Amino acid sequence: MSRARGAGLGSAAFALTVLLGCRSPSADSDVLRVEFGVPFGGDIQDRAQIPLGLETRELSLRVTFREPLARDRVLSWELERPSSARGSDGGTLFAAELGEARVGKGERTAEAKLAFRRSDPPGPWRIHVRLDGRALLDRNFEVVDDKH
Repeated sequence: MSRARGAGLGSAAFALTVLLGCRSPSADSDVLRVEFGVPFGGDIQDRAQIPLGLETRELSLRVTFREPLARDRVLSWELERPSSARGSDGGTLFAAELGEARVGKGERTAEAKLAFRRSDPPGPWRIHVRLDGRALLDRNFEVVDDKH
């Protein structure tokens, strides 16, 4: 699935979105914390820029609940990455990778690993995370080539 999205994000708006979208409390009262970023020693490092290459091969998503869940829940995500294809107006097209995990009754955390592909380009990316269809996290981040 591909989507066209305006390529002209202002750097100030982009930086503000990154700062506001890191570890977020959720509108869902069962959720204590939502973390997204680079896995490192059991933690998840929230970074405005994520290096693409040997240093970073995957991204981590972790949702921590306040209490063990009283019922099964569905965690879903959409990871948008830039495509090498261009739209009819010359703007960047984005490919979306969809994922879903069932979180069972009694669980306190849900985790997902999102792997980089060899063909993934640097540039502006976006993650959308939902629990039972309700938004938990919408965040822009920059993937950079670690060779620079």
